[in-house]
Amino acid sequence: MFNITTTTTGATTNLFCSDSPFQVFPTDYLYLTKSTDAGATWSEPTLINVKKDTEQVLLVGPGTGSVLKDGTLVFSVYEHTKGKEEAGIIWSTDKGKTWHRSNPTTTHPAHWSSEAVTVQIDDTTIRQFYRDGEASLNYTDFTKQTDGTWKPGDIVRTSMKKDWGNQLSAIKLRDKVEGKDAIVVSTATINRRKAGKLYLGFIEDDKTITWRFSYDVVGDEDRYAYSSLTELNDGSIAVLYESVD
Repeated sequence: MFNITTTTTGATTNLFCSDSPFQVFPTDYLYLTKSTDAGATWSEPTLINVKKDTEQVLLVGPGTGSVLKDGTLVFSVYEHTKGKEEAGIIWSTDKGKTWHRSNPTTTHPAHWSSEAVTVQIDDTTIRQFYRDGEASLNYTDFTKQTDGTWKPGDIVRTSMKKDWGNQLSAIKLRDKVEGKDAIVVSTATINRRKAGKLYLGFIEDDKTITWRFSYDVVGDEDRYAYSSLTELNDGSIAVLYESVD
């Protein structure tokens, strides 16, 4: 898909290649590919048409999306238009055939949000952690509505320290810890992307988080830029991070 073959020479290129005789419109494009054999092979890409005509770009950050218990696919996106950044989510209930988009995560003029990641709290709550302009870890909960859409709530500010100018990652663990659902967050904690930490928090009955443990991935003078968390088959936690900007 998106390949072009020259009839005179038989040379093949792609619409997204710089040397293509036809060029796509200069913006960003989101597309989805699927694998049914643990990543050995992948399907042809299909475009995800959720960007508004008034937006300059609609982007995604590093990290994972979420597969909800009912099979819904969820990914974080963020708009960047004329210096404004607003995160949100997109979701599909039919295995990626059609997509829907939420309202912005944050709408206050003094608060922007960009690269973000989601975890499922329960059947009606998706929690999104995001990069923003504050030095504390913040999140927004999306609540499922009766019509199947997801509505963002108010910003929740925690006391956990983070670097305001850096992407972060978060996952919900498969198994409970001390009888509670647990979330792990990876983030730099000192400005200029240093002092990477992992935070582990327990989800309480009222859906708030009690932060219980932290782990220093690197020291205070060491670089810790973008990162991505995953849980391995044996329950171990792995983190891939940039040691330089």
